[in-house]
Amino acid sequence: MHKILRISGVFMLLLGVLLLGSLGSQPARADGSLTLWIYPSPVGMDWNSPSGLAWSAVKNELVHSPYSVKHSIGHVNVELHCGDRSIITGMTNSDVGADTRALLKEKIGLGVLFRDYAGELESREKVEAQLPERLRGGAFSQLKITISDSTCDRLLRFDEEYRDRGLDQHYGLPNRPRMGEGAGCTAYGIAYLELAGLLTPELKSRWSKTILVPVDMIGGGEADTPVRKVSVLRLLFSFWRKWAKEGEDHRRLHFWDPDAMHAWIGEVFFSNRTDFGRVSMDRTFGLTWDARGVSTPADPIWQDPLPHEIMEE
Repeated sequence: MHKILRISGVFMLLLGVLLLGSLGSQPARADGSLTLWIYPSPVGMDWNSPSGLAWSAVKNELVHSPYSVKHSIGHVNVELHCGDRSIITGMTNSDVGADTRALLKEKIGLGVLFRDYAGELESREKVEAQLPERLRGGAFSQLKITISDSTCDRLLRFDEEYRDRGLDQHYGLPNRPRMGEGAGCTAYGIAYLELAGLLTPELKSRWSKTILVPVDMIGGGEADTPVRKVSVLRLLFSFWRKWAKEGEDHRRLHFWDPDAMHAWIGEVFFSNRTDFGRVSMDRTFGLTWDARGVSTPADPIWQDPLPHEIMEE
């Protein structure tokens, strides 16, 4: 009897090993990854005052760039890999020169910051064509995050629905992607972090800016202001003018700044912090972050629009 039991036990053990081997031989899905490629503006954007902003925009537009695509106000691209599915893209305006025409011909002044322009998502080919020259020049940084399968699936769903809803046709600095407004290039990248549950208080604080734009500096009826003309010369030479204060007539603008993102990544890269890994290629630098342990958020992908003042809390 004992002999029979021993034989039965050995048989069950062998069967278990065979079953485990069979299960283990199934192809496992590789860890997903989300990467933000961050391009700073050529000479930096000055957000300290209206005239400072205007002058820095002119400098960035006129300065020579060794790259085929300048990204004069900075830019962010998104790379997402989920098993055999991947996307490489970024939000951009599809009507090149629309903002310049609005400033020079329509004279909308700082209304240029609020306008919703025609937009589009960049193709993989367009993004990948820029990377080799940018790598050689050291003109961008990256944040590469390892994410769970469930988070990867959530981000893929967002990408699909964003396109299906036609939100890629709306490009604007204050546009909020998850509220169905379209996006600027940076807000589009931030949406992926937020949907992954990775937009930490530190990143919110260091990567975003809020300014109170004086209503009388906004032209063209943008941001629900009276229709008026505000010339570029007025923007450039109102050196005395500051951003509005609470209590003054203004429109609030909250946005994400690629220059600030790039500076923060460089600061952490050259620090003694141990919560991020480091990666460098040619002359570029970046950070790595293993976030597989972060739970996938369960909140809806799409949200009802709220006032910007509430969203900043």
